Formats: sequence, C-alpha cells, structure tokens
Amino acid sequence: MSSKRTTYDFLVEPRGEMLSALLRASVEIARFFGVIVASQEDRLSYAATRLMTGLQPYLVRVEEVHAWPGSQLMPGHRFKHKQYLYRLDHESVELLAGAVDGLFDWVNPDFPDDPHLLRADESVVMGSITTEDDAWLELSEDELIMLVDAVPGLERLLQERQQS
Repeated sequence: MSSKRTTYDFLVEPRGEMLSALLRASVEIARFFGVIVASQEDRLSYAATRLMTGLQPYLVRVEEVHAWPGSQLMPGHRFKHKQYLYRLDHESVELLAGAVDGLFDWVNPDFPDDPHLLRADESVVMGSITTEDDAWLELSEDELIMLVDAVPGLERLLQERQQS
C-alpha cells in the first residue's frame, strides 16, 4: 500500500451528487470532519445551527485555534476562531451530504467555514479555504484510486499540485 501523499487541487467546485458521493466515499479514509466558526454561534444561520445541533452526537471536541488546514491567523487577530471536530462515519456523513449544494457554500454566517476531512492521526485528507473558493485533497495513490473509482467524474475536477 502506497504511503506517499500527493496534493490534488480542485479545478472546479464539487457540487450536488458529486460532493455527496465524495463525502460518502471519504468515510473509508477520513475519521473526522472539521469546520471553523469565526464568531459566536448565534451569528450562524438557522440552517447552520440546525446542522450543528444534528451533528452534536458526533462531536469530538471544540477548541479555539489559530491554524487549521490551509489557514493560519496573523498574531493578534481580533476574532476568535473555534474548530468543531466531528466523528465522520456512515451516519454523520448523511447529515453533511445533504447540508449544502456545493463545497464553497460553507461560508459564515450561512454555514461554518473551511470544512476539512482528517485521518485518524489528524493529517489532512481534504482541506478548504471556502472564502477563496480553494479546496484540495492530500492522498496516497491507493486513496486516490479508491476515491476516483467511488466518485464518477472526480478525476476531471482534480489536478496534481506542482511542487515549487
């Protein structure tokens, strides 16, 4: 089994059934789903609050963070950012799969920001900076093959990131 990981950038936002299929297939790789809330929860939309309430049984932890996949706050940043980390499994993924139409719809206050998928060791499977319409996967060759087989058309959305 290949362990070297490669980063694949999304050239096009995964939307609709493609996003749902990607999330469902990711359960075989990722163990956690995380989001970032940059303000008090009462500033999130009703739909976001309802989703987070539904995900409550899967909550692993909530912690104040200064960095998460793809982002790092500048020292002295005035807003507090909390990472909500949830267990990802076949039940919780169904709540996520129907939450939004597109990956970049995860933007505060409609929904929490920057959804990310993490392995059991908390290394990144998928990261995003949704305010910049940026998302990527970090996968071994075997993981890429598994996702491409499980998600029809996924390979057309991805481009291997060139090392600089």
